[in-house]
Amino acid sequence: MLNDEAASRKTVGQTTLKLSSRSGADAEAEDAKLLRELIRKSETQFPDRRKLHVDKTALGTAVELVYATYGQLSLGSAHPTISALGRHLQSELEGDTRRFVLHVVPDVSEKDMLRTIRWGCEAFMGVIVACNEMIGGTPMNDAIRQAFDDQQLALGVEPDKPSAGKMQDNEQ
Repeated sequence: MLNDEAASRKTVGQTTLKLSSRSGADAEAEDAKLLRELIRKSETQFPDRRKLHVDKTALGTAVELVYATYGQLSLGSAHPTISALGRHLQSELEGDTRRFVLHVVPDVSEKDMLRTIRWGCEAFMGVIVACNEMIGGTPMNDAIRQAFDDQQLALGVEPDKPSAGKMQDNEQ
């Protein structure tokens, strides 16, 4: 699972660098250098990183019979990454013995909660803008544009009028 996680993180890092570069970001900026360094460290730490192919691993075993159920569960929250599982495990020392304790409801930092809410809001706003554009605009164009701009300002980003302005005015 650790090798699978390392392979996934490398893919996400490389995709981030590629999309950032396409969007005009400086490939030599400090954050880009840091990301490339993290990818290199991961490659060193996990030289055998590879995606976990459960279908191939299950072939010829008793698990093969329930692989379809696994496939269904993989589409939902029942398919956690090693990072997600790590949030539920805590190492505790009891005398001379170290134990892992499973917490069904893990402690979540305020920072993680706020980041999750922010990402959810950004995704939801993206869906609203995209749907509005796909149908050619609605009477809510101005309100959607304002909500988008307000969200950008709340995130500390100067609203990008050209991209927010892509929404077509509804002709009634």
